[in-house]
Amino acid sequence: MASPSHPSALRLPAPWSEYHIDSSPTRFDVEVAWSYLSTQAYWGRHRSRELVELQIQKAWLVFGLFHEPSSSMVGMARVVGDGDTNLLMDVFVLPAHQGNGLGVAFLEHVLNGEDRKSWRWLMHTGDRKDWYVQKLGFRVVGPGARGKMMGVPYFVLEKDGRVPDDEV
Repeated sequence: MASPSHPSALRLPAPWSEYHIDSSPTRFDVEVAWSYLSTQAYWGRHRSRELVELQIQKAWLVFGLFHEPSSSMVGMARVVGDGDTNLLMDVFVLPAHQGNGLGVAFLEHVLNGEDRKSWRWLMHTGDRKDWYVQKLGFRVVGPGARGKMMGVPYFVLEKDGRVPDDEV
């Protein structure tokens, strides 16, 4: 399946109106992604810059979160998938922009914008399992859906938009 067309830039509502989300490759700042993934993300420190650049280039969708006064990218989410089942990867908001609900607003758009609400989403997380479950409606997939990534235990999470919540 071909990659979807790039959604238009979306300005977030108040209180985050200084931020917008854009999936245009021309706006994406690989330097910000590399800097965060190589120094602050336990799941990204093992990757070379060349690999990170290739993963971003080959991703089905990559969303950047931008702070308008400076026009700088302050977060990202990378999607690998086919429009039915999709893996959410490399999600972050820079620490200076955390703690005010911005990450939830960003990911609600990533997960539910345009036609994406009916997709099945999977992700691995070791440190934010409860946050994704409580804030975004993910669920832990079975007791055996765990492992280790870079020495950190992780869980497999799922949010299945193809099935009504009362049937999950």
